Amino acid sequence: KWICSVGRFFILGHGKKQEVLIKAFKQFYDQGHDDWQLHLVGGVGSEPTSVEFVQKLKDMAKNYPIFFHFNSSRSEVEGIYLKSMVYWHAAGFGESETRDPIKFEHFGIAPVEAISAGCIPVLYNGGGLREIISEIDLRQDLHLFKTTDQLITNTIKLTQLKTQKLDWKNIYNILYKTFSQEAFKKKLLALLE
Repeated sequence: KWICSVGRFFILGHGKKQEVLIKAFKQFYDQGHDDWQLHLVGGVGSEPTSVEFVQKLKDMAKNYPIFFHFNSSRSEVEGIYLKSMVYWHAAGFGESETRDPIKFEHFGIAPVEAISAGCIPVLYNGGGLREIISEIDLRQDLHLFKTTDQLITNTIKLTQLKTQKLDWKNIYNILYKTFSQEAFKKKLLALLE
C-alpha cells in the first residue's frame, strides 16, 4: 500500500508540489488509511531555496509514514515504482495555465514511467498530464484531480474498486506506440518532412 511521486525537489519553474501531496496524504492517513505509505523520490540541488524547501517538507511529514528518497539511483527509482500501487503527481496545482504555463508539466515522463510499472495514476488536471490520461483512455473523472479532496477521494475509489481491472496490456501498447523512442523518431521525422 504505497503511493509514490517522482520529481525534483525545487520551487522554481514547474515545481512538483510535494507540499500538496504531503498535505493530502496526511488527510488520507487521518481518515483511517493508516496502513499506507507515501514515498517521495527526486533529486535535490544544493541551492538554498531547495535545501529550505526540503527541510519544510520534512517538517510537514513528521509523525507520518512519509519517506524521502533523495538523489536515488535509476534502479532505486524503478524499485519504488514497482512496489507502489498508486502514483500521484501535482505539478501545476493551484497555478494559472494562462498566466503561468511554465508552472505546469508540459509532458511528464515520471507519470508515464509509473503507469508502465503498473501504478494507478492520479494526476493533476492540467498541462500535459491530462493528455497522458486521455491518451491511454482512462476515466478522467477518477484519474485526474483539481483539489486535494478530489485527489483523496479518487485514490480511495480507485483502490477500492477491486473488481476494476485496468487493461494493462492495452495500456502498455498505447504507451509504447505514443511515448517510445521509436514513436518519437517517427513523429519528429514526419514533422521535418
